[in-house]
Amino acid sequence: MESVSNEIVLRMDSDDIAVSDRFEKQLAFMVEHPEVAVCGGQIVEFIDTVDNIVAKRIVPCENKEIYKYMKSRCGFNHMTVALRRSKILDVGNYQPLFWNEDFYLWVRLMVAKFEFANLPEILVNVRVGKEMFQRRGGVRYFKSECAIQK
Repeated sequence: MESVSNEIVLRMDSDDIAVSDRFEKQLAFMVEHPEVAVCGGQIVEFIDTVDNIVAKRIVPCENKEIYKYMKSRCGFNHMTVALRRSKILDVGNYQPLFWNEDFYLWVRLMVAKFEFANLPEILVNVRVGKEMFQRRGGVRYFKSECAIQK
């Protein structure tokens, strides 16, 4: 984040597909809500083509509900987030933690009592497949998840 010059940064993965008005909606929300450090949204997961939807990942929208949800699992779909650069840097930016750098950042923001939000709409169509599931498994991933929960 240090090399980014914009205060509001929207991210997604290179093989995912944003809905056509995703950036417009999130940027407007972030401008209207300067207290919010992170604003995400909902996703659908697809294999091969966007019309082959295999799952939908819904996360809570309100700050209080996101905080509660975060006690057991990640409250954001990382590929949908809009970040407020200054607030991210206030808690030390992304820091290494195997496959969990994002969740670790959200936890540190939560401990610092920053505001969160998720929009109720689907913002990104996420490509999934066997390779993704293979990456997101194993003992090392499990240990990383345990470290976050502690």
